Amino acid sequence: MSTPATFAPASVEDILAAYAEHVGGLAVRSESRLVRLRSARRFLGHHPDLEAWLAQPTRARLRDLHNDSAWPFVIWAASGRLAVDVELLLAKPGGVDLAVVWERLHPGEVTRAEAVCRELGWSANWARQVTHFNLPVVCAWAGKALAEVGDEDLASFRAAIERSAYLSEPARFRAHTRLFTTAQLCYQLGLLRQPPRRRVGEAARTPAELAGLVLQPAIRREVVRYAETAGTTLRPSSVASRVRAVRVFTDWLAAEHPEVARLDQLKRAEHIDPFLAWAPHRPWRGANGRGRRVGPTMLYHDVVALRAFFEDIAEWGWASSPPRRLLSLSDIPRVPEPVPRALPPGTDAALMAAVERLDDNFARTGLMILRATGMRVGELTDLELDCLVDFGAHGTWLRAPLGKLGTERTVPLDAPTLKVLDERIASRGHQRFLPHPRDGRLADFVFMERGRRPTKWRLAKGLDRAAGEAGLTKPDGTPLHLTIHQLRHTYGTSMINAGMSLPALMALI
Repeated sequence: MSTPATFAPASVEDILAAYAEHVGGLAVRSESRLVRLRSARRFLGHHPDLEAWLAQPTRARLRDLHNDSAWPFVIWAASGRLAVDVELLLAKPGGVDLAVVWERLHPGEVTRAEAVCRELGWSANWARQVTHFNLPVVCAWAGKALAEVGDEDLASFRAAIERSAYLSEPARFRAHTRLFTTAQLCYQLGLLRQPPRRRVGEAARTPAELAGLVLQPAIRREVVRYAETAGTTLRPSSVASRVRAVRVFTDWLAAEHPEVARLDQLKRAEHIDPFLAWAPHRPWRGANGRGRRVGPTMLYHDVVALRAFFEDIAEWGWASSPPRRLLSLSDIPRVPEPVPRALPPGTDAALMAAVERLDDNFARTGLMILRATGMRVGELTDLELDCLVDFGAHGTWLRAPLGKLGTERTVPLDAPTLKVLDERIASRGHQRFLPHPRDGRLADFVFMERGRRPTKWRLAKGLDRAAGEAGLTKPDGTPLHLTIHQLRHTYGTSMINAGMSLPALMALI
């Protein structure tokens, strides 16, 4: 991980001479030049050893800078002559424009960054915040030109923000926000290997790592082995779901039956029946539980996954498998799963008319495409620029990417939907490729804004807003809440009503 820049020490006379040359080139009045030079001499007279001064607490340094009006001098020195820490750089007043100094030392860099901000569609105010207040700070701290900044520099700067004891929580939040946007800019310029993440925390555990948290050593070994074996045919998320269900059981087992150390010691009456009686009332695991208990759906998934684990190791002939079957189909709790209802024709028409009036371009375009194609929302957000296929006389079709079932298909587009999609593609501007969430390859997504992928939450929010503007209510007069998945069912119902056969519809959606 990189560290702040270090520079060779210079004498007070050399520093003042260089600063005088810099001040002489500024577009300010002669009186302002004299004030800056006088402040620099006074400050260096009080603190001739700048390295020793930098070692003082931040509050003391800020007091010295205020008393001697020396901020312009220190900001100049930070741009290539003095290794200034993050705390001091972030504490500089807004009127001390580091960007002016940085642009003189590195001509064209700020202008280049401003062009990228316009390309990403950022507001003029936010672009100035990033290019004039944060980008020069990061470059000055690292002691590098913009073209030399990399992933390690931004990671080190982020760590320095976290280590700062002087920054308040609001100031720390603002620093992280600006740094995230600066990282977006650097990624768009091709300086970073990976796109920035807004929340940088621990990476998600792999299924084998989750299995390694099982408390009983002998059982842990078998669960880790299971995670590695099942991972050859199942998706990581499916394996992780099974491992989590096994951990719920083994954690309960450690608390209620600590004498059980191996899987082949498990018995139905002594261990499984009490667990099934306890499971419906168990607390929700995870930070978002807030004291809640699991619902019927989570209980259903837990029992199904636990049964699959025992069935698999028995079928594979593992010696650790329990001698008798522990769970049967009758143990799986029944869960009411009402299918989202399709919208009646009148409601559908009123809703889509309101959708066409939405101000949010992503919500408007996304909801119109979902209704016209029956796609899943994840398939929509994963659309890439090459998603349109022209079949000549048979029209233009939309290639839906790999989705929930891991299959790819094509869906016909009508003229209005094709126009909406074409307009979206034409207006998105240049965006650097982002890693695909499914396989990590770099992809050029249709739905990109300001260097990022918009969230599904905006679609749900747009749907609620459209339902409200359309005046859709329940029989009791309360606002009607709709789900995005209802658009898929509405599409399927409309195709059946138009005469499409059920097998053809199943292939289509």
